[in-house]
Amino acid sequence: MPRARSCGWVQVLLAALVAHFPQSTLAARLLSSTTINLELLQTISSRYSDPDSSVYFRVQRDVIADGDVVVRAGTVVRGKLASLQDRGRIARSASLSLEVPFVPAVDGQAVRVIADMTRTGRNRDDAMAAGIIFFGAFGLLTRGSEVWIPAGSVLEAQVLNDRTIDTAGIGKNPAEPPPAARFHATVIHERIDGIGTGAVRFKVDHPPSIGMLQIQLRGDHELSPDAHALGPWQVVRVGDLELPTPVATAASEPPISFAAWSVLQYCRPGPNRIVLRAPFGDGPMEAEVQLQFDPVVRR
Repeated sequence: MPRARSCGWVQVLLAALVAHFPQSTLAARLLSSTTINLELLQTISSRYSDPDSSVYFRVQRDVIADGDVVVRAGTVVRGKLASLQDRGRIARSASLSLEVPFVPAVDGQAVRVIADMTRTGRNRDDAMAAGIIFFGAFGLLTRGSEVWIPAGSVLEAQVLNDRTIDTAGIGKNPAEPPPAARFHATVIHERIDGIGTGAVRFKVDHPPSIGMLQIQLRGDHELSPDAHALGPWQVVRVGDLELPTPVATAASEPPISFAAWSVLQYCRPGPNRIVLRAPFGDGPMEAEVQLQFDPVVRR
């Protein structure tokens, strides 16, 4: 009889534990070697990008395990520019490599993945040979080409180890949308040092030196004398992409200016809508710039 009573207490205890931890039943097993496709959000260039800088991707499509979403499409993933070798004399072209160590799951876990991408500039051996033939020793001064990885490139990441993902919180606490702008400013002039106005167009394997993106703004509203001071401007959106890290202005005095590549790296070929935002009083002030980005790839 005592034995039966003991079994009864065990059952009661188990029932209490299940009632107290109902989320433990909502878990999915993400298996090793599962592929997660990551879309590069910015252009990486051996000419303009900084070594060891952050590189951003987003998950292309939902990753499903045991019938549940374990990694959500659109999730921003942070990687880094792991190595960068500048182009040099004697036709040595530049090379660079990207890597991503972790991908966030729906429960906040950092899932360890294997993901890397390496690119090398166009082979310049023929150019060096021609330079030596026509210019002798001076032909050895032939320079290699730059290399870039365009935004939109896809990197395949593979899950390293099996992981149990808690899917109980899916659909809860959705991300809050950014605050709507209460005030607007009009762009009356913009230019990029080294390029000027009009389309941003250059050869990607031998790109020019570009400096600052300068923007002249005019407020569309009369502001009351007791209004709060306008905060520093930031680029917060390029096209359909809300930037993972807003680009801060390099100068708050008119015209405002940004390091041009810090904005251009998020542009796609064609017209790009650039949204700027500055904190102001009870709501932000916004302005929009249209930039035509036409990179030229020599075949």
